[in-house]
Amino acid sequence: MSNLDLFLEQNKPLDGIKSAQSAIDLIAITRQMNDAHAAPAARRDALHAFLHHHAHQYYVLDAPQIPDSEYDRAFQLLQALEAAHPELLTPDSPTQRVIGAVMEGLASVRHAIPMLSIRTETDTEASGAESFDARVRKELELVLDAPPVEYVAELKFDGLAMSLRYEQGILVQAATRGDGETGEDVTHNIRTMGQIPLKLQRRVSAAR
Repeated sequence: MSNLDLFLEQNKPLDGIKSAQSAIDLIAITRQMNDAHAAPAARRDALHAFLHHHAHQYYVLDAPQIPDSEYDRAFQLLQALEAAHPELLTPDSPTQRVIGAVMEGLASVRHAIPMLSIRTETDTEASGAESFDARVRKELELVLDAPPVEYVAELKFDGLAMSLRYEQGILVQAATRGDGETGEDVTHNIRTMGQIPLKLQRRVSAAR
């Protein structure tokens, strides 16, 4: 029995593991992906589920459940399966995660929904808050005697805004904010980041 099989036998099925057929436990997934007599598509689905789950455990939760060698073995099984059956290769396959340098010469992407920014407010006195509230009420077209607007304030952290587009739960495009209307296509670059899922863990609508 391998280290992976031993781990699986000693642990309860993990939540959130899904195959293309239905939610099944990790032990069944592992047995199916190692079954040389199983249908290639079934093995592919099992390998996808196994690798996506453990990538999430490693990169996002920082709670790896198996040795790197076991993950690498499953990854190599999927690579060999896709090489033997090219028709089984899909955009959400763990093998499509880009490793290495990012691309230069990025193409432009027009956002389906504008990525608006927050207007900078430099007046830190009460007058600044009053001015901000007046602008909000004007944009909302509130009448003078309308109830007060409730606000939630939090610390601002600088960072890079990114638009991730998933269709049928599969990552199809990543773009920078740019000017809010048009950004740069950085899908290739984003695929280098293990924290960004190539496939969402739950079913979603056609585009999200």
